[in-house]
Amino acid sequence: MIEHLRPDRIGHGILAAQEPELMTALRDAQITLEICPTSNLLTKALADENAVRETFRTFVENGVRFTIATDGPEMMHTHLRDEFELLLRIGALDRGELEEANARGHDVSFLSSTRIPSG
Repeated sequence: MIEHLRPDRIGHGILAAQEPELMTALRDAQITLEICPTSNLLTKALADENAVRETFRTFVENGVRFTIATDGPEMMHTHLRDEFELLLRIGALDRGELEEANARGHDVSFLSSTRIPSG
């Protein structure tokens, strides 16, 4: 499917951590996953903080690109800084990996500097 659609980004995509071939395809195609840790915990997409940590470590170890997102802070009662703090606290990512994911989020944004209105 990835080969035919050729997406730049995929929302969520955490189950890819269970599929080595899919992680290879994501890495090779430089597709970025948008991951929302708190949402994954609240919806039970990931069972607990250990599962969150294992998922992120698997992506890092396999070179899968990802960003950190909130999936609706008004519904999930979280903000990006809360997501970063969670990931640091549970050892899912270190500070450098968080900074890299944050920078990547800006790089893969749908907004470009030419579309941002001035004034």
